[in-house]
Amino acid sequence: MTLDQNFPSFQQRVYHLLSNSHNYSSFSNEGWISLPPGQWTSEYDSLESLHDTIHTLSGLAGHMMWIPFSSFDPLFWLHHCSVDRLFALWQVLNPASYVEPSRALLSTYTTPEGAMLTAQTPLKPFYARDDGTFWDADMARGLETFGYSYAELAGFPSSLQTPDADAQAQVRTAINRLYGTSSPASLGLAPRHRPRRRTTGVPNAAVAVGRGSWNSWTARPPPGTVLVDSTYREWVAHVRAEKQGLGGSYFVHMFLGPPPAHPHAWSYAPNLVGTMSVFASPLPMHLGGGGGMDMTGLHTAGTVPLTSALVRRVADARLAGLQPSAVVPYLRRSLACRVVRADGSPVPLEAVPGLAIRIASTEVRAPASEAELPRWGRSEHHFDLILPN
Repeated sequence: MTLDQNFPSFQQRVYHLLSNSHNYSSFSNEGWISLPPGQWTSEYDSLESLHDTIHTLSGLAGHMMWIPFSSFDPLFWLHHCSVDRLFALWQVLNPASYVEPSRALLSTYTTPEGAMLTAQTPLKPFYARDDGTFWDADMARGLETFGYSYAELAGFPSSLQTPDADAQAQVRTAINRLYGTSSPASLGLAPRHRPRRRTTGVPNAAVAVGRGSWNSWTARPPPGTVLVDSTYREWVAHVRAEKQGLGGSYFVHMFLGPPPAHPHAWSYAPNLVGTMSVFASPLPMHLGGGGGMDMTGLHTAGTVPLTSALVRRVADARLAGLQPSAVVPYLRRSLACRVVRADGSPVPLEAVPGLAIRIASTEVRAPASEAELPRWGRSEHHFDLILPN
């Protein structure tokens, strides 16, 4: 039920990442994890952050929430297959961007902190050959190396490193049908002829129908209130906090209106807009924990999209439109945040190390057909719901 409640948020995060993130480092992982408090970056979300939220929400009272044990849950493999598929879709749209040299922020069993990591760094302990050669990122760049693909990529090589117009059109069509239904982009979307080389069906839009999709709503926003001259506003809450600030995983829940009184109801509340989870190991033994990796002082970041929930308010006449003049006052009086640990105990916001929440919007040009994706403008900061402590 927690996954279902967050369905519109997941859809929006995937749609944002696939349409607006074009650099491997910021798309794939939390590249800003070492930024000091109060310093923000232009890229707030990542596939890793979305991956973390699925881990924790699907792992309530189960193994998926605990990093040392999560791979023992069969759901782990289904989840990571989905992450692999999303990355494969992104690769087709951004074939030239891949692993860039960077220094290791943490020590592992095989890599010391500060070591330079590149696309040729051995991915120990995974052997590629019997002679002791390990896999590296360059060797694992394309799906065909491992002999599999995904339905959305049917008919095309999976390691395209130069733009292919037909492959990109096919992937954009699939993205719009699977993930665009919680976005105002779908209001002006017009289907086009499917790409010439497509050999199997692009997933039908019907599979994306759910709690937050336009197709499931009983009321649509009045014309001209959301999509104006082919543009609309995307609203997002950017969330930052210390990765290991609470000694393990925890949840940052966002609501429109007062949250339920009991913390155990927060994950299921009908006015829950979305959740950003912090997926963290237990503290290491020298810090009084159970032997996890020491990530003290490092930060995590992600987003809670607000647009789908705001359009619902426009549809039922509680909000005049998505322009800042209407949305900012509404969010200032209605948006609420709560934090709860993995064991269900609530945490006062001021007691969460490094917690900061920034509200921003971006003017976006809607696609004219299913074979196009939205074009994003510059992010505009409106106010800080929570300042870093």
